[in-house]
Amino acid sequence: MPLSATPAAVVAYLNQAINASLEAAATRATLGGMGFDVAPGAPSQLGALIAKDLKLNAKLVRDANIRLD
Repeated sequence: MPLSATPAAVVAYLNQAINASLEAAATRATLGGMGFDVAPGAPSQLGALIAKDLKLNAKLVRDANIRLD
């Protein structure tokens, strides 16, 4: 099933559970200690971040003339 077909209720439930975990002090300490930037948020925020990163990385790949072998 493509991600876009995931029912909104399932996305909301998973988002709530993941955010609750990311807001826990122990999780923040563990992930922060590994160098992760812990940033709970909405699915739309993650989508925007992914879109921004894809655009940036696509430019880097083009500019560096990176090709798949």
